[in-house]
Amino acid sequence: MSAKRSKYDRNEFELDPAAPVLIPATVNADGVSLQRQIHDVIVRRLQPHLDARGSVMEAWDARWGIDDLPVTFTEVAMVRPGVVKGWVRHAKNTDRVVGVRGDLRWSLYDDREGSPTCGVLNHFVLGPRNPILLVIPIGVWHAAWNLSSTEEAIFLNHPTRAYQHAEPDKELLPLENDVIPYQFP
Repeated sequence: MSAKRSKYDRNEFELDPAAPVLIPATVNADGVSLQRQIHDVIVRRLQPHLDARGSVMEAWDARWGIDDLPVTFTEVAMVRPGVVKGWVRHAKNTDRVVGVRGDLRWSLYDDREGSPTCGVLNHFVLGPRNPILLVIPIGVWHAAWNLSSTEEAIFLNHPTRAYQHAEPDKELLPLENDVIPYQFP
């Protein structure tokens, strides 16, 4: 019998139907991810504030000092159930994304020449249960996979440049390609 891969990430580990497999730790004792993070990617935990009326969560504040680049544009994007949007990268734009509905698994791949993390692949799950601001730097490939098979997922993006309709700053690859060593399940 051949080995099977995990339903959620068949690239992380092999599952052998004939024997149990010891899975390596993914976080340390403080809950910090053990994955080698791509250079210039920023992850900031966001804090929802709840009371009897509802909740509010700050999605971006320049006072956090994340970068000194402008917020010139905000877009709301939806990903249909089970669908992957990507692979995409930008030559002039940094993306700043926050998941607001559903669970989106963002996969990032660094193939930037000269980057200290060239060849590194990262995964982050964003959504209301894991509120994160994810900053994706110029030149890093990224894709968002809606983990739900029934619900739409929604995210906000506060890019550093407004969308240029005459000259979009988007370079695309198909999900299966020869550049990124990853396959979505």
